[in-house]
Parts: sequence; structure tokens; C-alpha cells
Amino acid sequence: MDPAFDPIINGVFLLLGVLLLISSILQFIYGSKKNYALAFLCLIASMWFFRRFFWKAWLDYSILYIVFGGVKEVFIAPLVYFHVKMKRTVISYKEVLKHLAFPILIYVCFLVMVYFFRDYYKTISRHFTYALTWYVFLCYIVYFSLSFRELKIKVRPVVIPKVFKTVYWFLIFYTVPHLFTMFLSTISLGIVWYIPNNVFLRETVNGTWIYYLDWSVQKPLLFIQAIFMLFYAFIEIPFFKSLFYPKDILYDKKAIESSTEIQQKIFAYFNIEKIHTNKELTIDACCKQIGYSKRELTDYLKLHKNMNFTSFLNTLRVEEFKVLLAEKKNKIYDINSLAEMAGFKSRATFYRVFKEIEGITPTQYKKNL
Repeated sequence: MDPAFDPIINGVFLLLGVLLLISSILQFIYGSKKNYALAFLCLIASMWFFRRFFWKAWLDYSILYIVFGGVKEVFIAPLVYFHVKMKRTVISYKEVLKHLAFPILIYVCFLVMVYFFRDYYKTISRHFTYALTWYVFLCYIVYFSLSFRELKIKVRPVVIPKVFKTVYWFLIFYTVPHLFTMFLSTISLGIVWYIPNNVFLRETVNGTWIYYLDWSVQKPLLFIQAIFMLFYAFIEIPFFKSLFYPKDILYDKKAIESSTEIQQKIFAYFNIEKIHTNKELTIDACCKQIGYSKRELTDYLKLHKNMNFTSFLNTLRVEEFKVLLAEKKNKIYDINSLAEMAGFKSRATFYRVFKEIEGITPTQYKKNL
């Protein structure tokens, strides 16, 4: 049976369309302005899944064509870029207009031609469609490249790793099917429309090749993309977001902008004054001494040391123990006494931490000296 008329396939299209539409509405109602680009992407995707149920009627009913038809693909690439960039900052209306002005012009011109100059549009539809396909394909390449660059260079340093990984996989699942689809379209349309003399090639592309790739590769990719997009869109809704992410997904600005100053304070208090040798030292007491908030210190350690405060303390205390052990004046002390002098409260904790960091026990380390 032709999959185009299979009720199961139609049911899948309808279900995905409804769920994407719901996720889009929820993003607009409950999400922040930073997620409006994602909301529009979900809306465009939902209209694509609904399109197969209305395409026969949309030329007779203008509203159906405006809602389900048109050339909304021209908006996808800039919206993906907006979504990634808004993970770290707010985009001004001026910048939005700069990126969307030409796609809006194309979309409006297309609708005007279809409804007011239909006879003229029929004479240029093939060339217009082919040119538009190439334009969208090139936009995908440019904007998707910009999106990955923005994510890796500018977003990654200011967001927690979990957010970076989620957005990264969103880009992978979103861009690959679109790039494949547009590449297939540009090649196929070029062969079918502009190589009229090669009948075998035209029939192969227009029949077997397109049909096979469409239902064996392209459609499954788009289904996977839609499912991942649904998951991603729902975890961006505040209620679900709180279950998946911590409260603060951005690193503190001071931890980024004042990293050198924080590093100097840490060096002074830990390397010179050796406050880590205080067995009762807590993160609150440490922050009070160095003059930074708890979040500024923890974010700095995550960003520049890739560890939390406890791991940072333990690392310094292990190094302190090794220094004390190497000094001749401390030969009179046993391992446990030196561990206490380094700041460890219990023997068990010291042995566990030392083995985790050095790979051998303190006793083995001492024998190797």
C-alpha cells in the first residue's frame, strides 16, 4: 500500500502535528521570551505535519494556505540561530528584523503572487521553486554553521554542561534531517526539471529514487526529529524545566568576567595562608574570607577547575599532605597525623580521597618516596 494513504502513517502525522502544536502554544503561554524562537519552530513543524490533510483545499481557501502552506521554510534557519543565541543573551528587535526581513519579503511576495497574480506565478513557478529551494538550502548551511559556532564559542562558557549538551543534540537532530531534505530536493528538482533529454535519469529520479529516499530515509528522519523536538520543547517549559535542570543554568557573570581577580584571591588564601588546612572550613566561611558569594565561587570552580568546592578542598589537602610528608622535620609524624595537619577530619575520608586522586594508598605513596 502507498504510505501516503496508509491510515497508520496518517495517524502518526496527525499525532505529531497535534503534539507539536500543543508544545508551541505552551511555549508562548508559559515560556519566557527567550523561547519564542523555539515556539515558532514547533509551530512551523506542526503545520508541516498537518499540511498533508489540507493541501487539496488550500488553493480554494486562502486562510488554509496561509496557515498550512506557503514557504515557511525560509524562517527555519534564522529561528534556529535565534534560539541558540538567546541561551546566553537577549536579541534586540533590530537584530531580529535584520535576519528576518528578507525571509518575510519572500513569504509576502509568494502569497501575493499565488493569490493576486496566479497566472503569472504558474509561468514562473518552476524557476521560483528551484531558486527558493537553493536559497533555503544555502541558508541552512550558513545559519546552522553560525548556530554551532555560537553554541561552542559563546554559549558553552556561560551555561552549565547539561544545557550545552541538550542544545547541542537539539541542533544535531534538527539540522541533519533538514539539510538532507533540502539537498535531496535541490538535486532531484534540478534533474527532473532541467535535464529534459535524459528520460531514464528523469524517470529514475522522479520515481524510484525520490520515492525510496522519501519514505525510507527522509520521513523516518523527520519523525525522529519531531520526537526529539517534542522532548526538547517540553523540557523548556518552566514546570518541566525545573525537573530537568537546576534553578540556575547560567554561570554567574562575575565568575566569568572577574576570573583573574578570583584566581588571585584563591591563590592568596589557599596557597599562601593555607586556609584549607582548617578542618572546620566550610564554603560559607571560605566565601566570607575571600569576599565572594557562594554562587560566584562555585561557578568559578566549575568553569576554571571543573570541580566543586569539596573536590577543590580535597585536592589541595592531598597536595598539602604530600608536601608535609616530603619535609624531613615531619618524619616524627605518622600518616594520620600528617593528614590531620593537611586538613582532613577523618582517616577514612583521607584514605578514600587520596586513593581517588593519586591512584594508590597513602602508605604505598610513602613507600615509593
